[in-house]
Amino acid sequence: MSVIAVNRTEEMDEKELKRLNREQLLRIMLSQSREIDRLKERLALVQGRIAERERRLSGAEDLASACAALNRLEDAARGTAEQYLGNILRICAEKAADAGKSAEWEKVLKEVPG
Repeated sequence: MSVIAVNRTEEMDEKELKRLNREQLLRIMLSQSREIDRLKERLALVQGRIAERERRLSGAEDLASACAALNRLEDAARGTAEQYLGNILRICAEKAADAGKSAEWEKVLKEVPG
């Protein structure tokens, strides 16, 4: 009595399968069952890796979003600081004009943004 290799069952036609005895069929089924279990374990491992990568990507997206928000905040803070500095310099220039030193402040004001 010979046992037919499991990977050969894929190549067997219906006629060949009918010729096999019960023991041969059970061995093939057992081998196929083991292969299915092995593949299920591998699938679970791969699914775990995929879930981990998705989690990391989600974290990266969250980080990118936070960086963009910080950049917008920095731009707004810079604009506000420039406006505040400009206002202070204008007030100083007005006071300097009242004191007769407006020519010096005119030069400073030309360099002030906004």
